[in-house]
Amino acid sequence: MRRKISFFLLTITLFGFAACTNSLFFEKEIVFTKKGWNRFRPEEFQFEIKDADKRYNISFEVKLNDSFRHFSLPIYYSIDDGSGVENRSGRFSMRIKDLEENFLNPADKNGIYTFEQNFQANKKFNTPGTYTYKLEQGTSNYDLEGVVSIRFFVN
Repeated sequence: MRRKISFFLLTITLFGFAACTNSLFFEKEIVFTKKGWNRFRPEEFQFEIKDADKRYNISFEVKLNDSFRHFSLPIYYSIDDGSGVENRSGRFSMRIKDLEENFLNPADKNGIYTFEQNFQANKKFNTPGTYTYKLEQGTSNYDLEGVVSIRFFVN
């Protein structure tokens, strides 16, 4: 009996710990029209950092439909803190399809494919303040068809 109680308390503790560590600090989703994501219109995500000593995971999620015709989705991003202390840029690419042009992830019941990538793990910001991430798609298409939505989140 004592063993069961210990197991029960350990399980509750682990679930509680997991719930606390996976909480979202910031989240914003942008839904696109039928034309998709415009190449020359960067999407902005702004949030405030109060604890510069803490480490954050910066992640990106994209939802696609069958109109998406590329093997990967290149993303350009920039970070700006408004003061010039942290103004950086970078690039990452999400693999979407295999060589036979099949989506790497299965579709949900609505035919939507979801891909997620943590592109800055354990990010430490230089100072407290308001940070702005700008993301833009890096394909040669003016309007990138098949992109249903993008979601930027920090935890």
